[in-house]
Amino acid sequence: MNRAETAVVKAPSRVLFLTVGDRANPGTRLRAMAYRPYLEDRGLGVEALVPIGVDPNRLRRRWGLRPVELVRDLAAASRAEVVVVYRKTFPGVTARLLRRVASKVVYEYDDAVYLPSPDEPQSGKAKRRYRRNFQATVAAADLIIAGNDHLAEAGPSGRTVVLPTGVDTGIFKPAEGGGPRERCVLGWIGTAGNLVQWTHLLPVFRRVLAENPAVRLKVVSNGEPPPCDLPIDFERFTIDREAACLEDFDIGLMPLEDTPWNRGKCSYKALQCMAMGLPVVLSPVGMNREIVEPGVSGEFASNEDEWVENLLRLTRDPELRSTMGLKARGVVEERYSLDLVGSKMAEIIDGLLD
Repeated sequence: MNRAETAVVKAPSRVLFLTVGDRANPGTRLRAMAYRPYLEDRGLGVEALVPIGVDPNRLRRRWGLRPVELVRDLAAASRAEVVVVYRKTFPGVTARLLRRVASKVVYEYDDAVYLPSPDEPQSGKAKRRYRRNFQATVAAADLIIAGNDHLAEAGPSGRTVVLPTGVDTGIFKPAEGGGPRERCVLGWIGTAGNLVQWTHLLPVFRRVLAENPAVRLKVVSNGEPPPCDLPIDFERFTIDREAACLEDFDIGLMPLEDTPWNRGKCSYKALQCMAMGLPVVLSPVGMNREIVEPGVSGEFASNEDEWVENLLRLTRDPELRSTMGLKARGVVEERYSLDLVGSKMAEIIDGLLD
């Protein structure tokens, strides 16, 4: 066989994701596992998903990881052609070790990971540690991927790109046979840790139900909302019903206090509702400002009166909800669909290899 007849078979490039949790973790599912088919379509084999287990005690350890995990993850990183670190930040010595063993490093984050989360100590020492670890981690990366423009401002210019969290529009879609309904459900979906944002709307809900008693409230979460004097339909979150549980919603809600942490939110829950063909009412905080055109695909509400006014208008007008919902669906299809985002992620990784 001559050289012209000889075929050179190249092994698939291996992409390793280092994540903050197992495959049930929302971020792991939405910003690691979801990319896998798009990477594989380009011949970019995903070698492994290596969960970095969550252990609060690690915050007190110099390495940021247990030694056995550090050795395991560095060994896996040395075998990959691209290592994608999702959300986890490292102390300087760990970040430098990763940089030394890995061919290419991508750092990806979709929260304000350079700040302590709201349920952690907010001391000056804690804030400095989070900022220091974030800076060490991005310094070790060839490329940084931020979930929105606000988050990108924390990354180094020239090496930071914005990639929102993609919504699978084949799963999250308007219910079949759906249309305007006379009854109206105000729906909220989120983690138990974010229920405090929902509870801030209790005075709003009381005023809305006093004007329109046919309105219902629904909460989907991994934790129950606190007891209150309002009728609430609660559904415990499961991955199997992540889309189906939204079919009861008529209006999606995403209230947020205007805090440094919340400005980093990537509006994914609102985008899920929009993909279902629902209008949304949002606090104009962070990325929320980018996804809605007021009066077209949803509304903004900055205070109690604005929340009440917008919700009452939408609850009383099924046709308006339907029209806005169609526009909201179009926004997701055009800018935030998983097909768009996943293909872009594969293009970014492919570009690094080139």
